[in-house]
Amino acid sequence: MRILVLAGLFFLFTFSFLVGASRNTIANDSPWLEIGNEINQAIAQGHPEAIESILARRTPGAFWRNLNAESQSTRLIPLWGTSINFDEGARGIIVAPELLDVLFAKFQTPPRRDRIVHAGIEHVYGYLFSNLQTPFGYKRARWVDGDLERGFGLPPGILSPMTLEGALFSNVTAFFGGIGFSDHPALLGALAADRTASPLLKNFPYRTLRWKRLKETVQLPDGAIVTLQTDFVPFTHIRGANSVLLLYTVIDSRESHPKLISGFPVAQSFMDRAIDPTGLGNQRDIITRYNLFVPGFTGTTIRGKREVISIHE
Repeated sequence: MRILVLAGLFFLFTFSFLVGASRNTIANDSPWLEIGNEINQAIAQGHPEAIESILARRTPGAFWRNLNAESQSTRLIPLWGTSINFDEGARGIIVAPELLDVLFAKFQTPPRRDRIVHAGIEHVYGYLFSNLQTPFGYKRARWVDGDLERGFGLPPGILSPMTLEGALFSNVTAFFGGIGFSDHPALLGALAADRTASPLLKNFPYRTLRWKRLKETVQLPDGAIVTLQTDFVPFTHIRGANSVLLLYTVIDSRESHPKLISGFPVAQSFMDRAIDPTGLGNQRDIITRYNLFVPGFTGTTIRGKREVISIHE
């Protein structure tokens, strides 16, 4: 009898937890989940031409109007690198290629090469409509959960698809670039010259932030020098399960300037493991992460140098 009672209590607790989690998921994911499903259904039925009309008709508020205006005015596309539209953990395509084709055409990015795509548009607008279940949930969580806004004391929604100031891609680029390009005045100047992003994000006091930067540097067989730069920026305000912004940037000697790849909130323990001193030094095995694509590097392991430096500390 005691076993049955305990089992019943466990079931009720588990059920209550799952219902609560489900409600939170629904609250955060609606209507993006439903729109993503409608897009996938149109593709499955052989009507990819319907994607743009679905976005125009189904997205809420000023989202589509802001995206249209942004696509015609932003100069921030070149500040992002390339990524692979495939999630290793979930073993699946992250964003429907047909949707990416629509977005890339609007923003006049280089067309995708199979799974090799523009990192910024994929990771921002593509992730918003991705319904791939990953071990960490939907990719859009970073844009709809509000962790980054609460963590850095930003106005609610300014880094969300429902922002009332600027537009999502430009706002994200301004915020990420203000951190990742902290020692590149020319790129900071490009961010300042952009007229699409929220002025609040362009003028955010980035120099008051203090963080750790993991630099992983390798030399490729063709002689190119590549540095993978991972910034771990602790939240300055409200902290929950996630308390650090992870920002990933690549510096490739074959390119004219560093390029953003991805960014998302992580737990303090994630940061601690990544910068553990026992993993630093020369002749360390280095791989690309977070869907980054670097020709001649991605998919291999190359020995190089891993070091951590402090920014503004």
